[in-house]
Amino acid sequence: MDVFTKDTTWKEIYDTPEFAEYLPYLAMFYDPSAPRRMEQLTLSCFGESGGRSTAYGFNRLLEILKSGEEAVFPLSETDENGKAAILFRFPVKNKSKFALVLAGGGYRFVCSASEGFPVAARLNELGYNAFVLNYRCGEGYSAPAPQDDLAAALRFILENREKLNVSAQGYAVIGFSAGAHLVATLGTDNLGYKTRSLPKPGLIGLAYPVITMGDLSHYGSREALFGEEKKDDPGMIEAYSIEKHVTPDYPPVFLWQCSRDSLVPIENSQMMAQALAAAGVPYIYETYDSDVHGWGYGLGEAVEGWVDRATDFWEKQN
Repeated sequence: MDVFTKDTTWKEIYDTPEFAEYLPYLAMFYDPSAPRRMEQLTLSCFGESGGRSTAYGFNRLLEILKSGEEAVFPLSETDENGKAAILFRFPVKNKSKFALVLAGGGYRFVCSASEGFPVAARLNELGYNAFVLNYRCGEGYSAPAPQDDLAAALRFILENREKLNVSAQGYAVIGFSAGAHLVATLGTDNLGYKTRSLPKPGLIGLAYPVITMGDLSHYGSREALFGEEKKDDPGMIEAYSIEKHVTPDYPPVFLWQCSRDSLVPIENSQMMAQALAAAGVPYIYETYDSDVHGWGYGLGEAVEGWVDRATDFWEKQN
């Protein structure tokens, strides 16, 4: 029987002993100076669909932590602001390809509870080993710090593939919003897997992504990624506008966004689809008639099942 539901309060999450050590990474608005400020809200505080998905992810994470499996790997030292790069492992019994999931948050925080953990839980049900990366971002962590954390996570998984029971080839990297922009950089020739001496991903999954750093960008993400001094730097804008760096070597892409996205202009996904088509890269592009930004796994919403469709596409490409 599930421990958490959409009506679970954040106080119940905070009071779960297995979660105590990881609270800064579980609650996206966790504030060390006032850690309990959300405690009376439920997991559905940002919508019922998000509440159901968040509960689903938390139930799976709790199951893993209770099992005794080694499930949390710090990739960096904790800094003076209480930040570290942390990798959460969602294992399955059999050896498999793996997927690494990166939530969004405008390059200011990382919404793993509502986006990362539920998708990793579903990937487990589909038979895949999965990982969720809480990358460092926000003040003091402008580019390329998030990209460095992504590369470090992949390198850690690949170097420990026997211990982690994963294969090295054909892995997937899936991201949401600003996390999708971070994932999308991995495919580019100027910032991606080739520059990091990493194997080519078998799939890049992009959910309501920030793609361009130009006029139609999500400005808050650009400002947070570049920092105040470089937020309007033409060279940075050019380098991190993904649509300008899609070549025939870009990995296959599964891409989706709501057509009236209220936060990130739909033109971001359109630019990406056009660039992929022009380069001859295999891709799927789905849109949904809604203004929602942040459906995540999307339990009970029009997008439900997108993880299954993405993994089907992933298998066909490999």
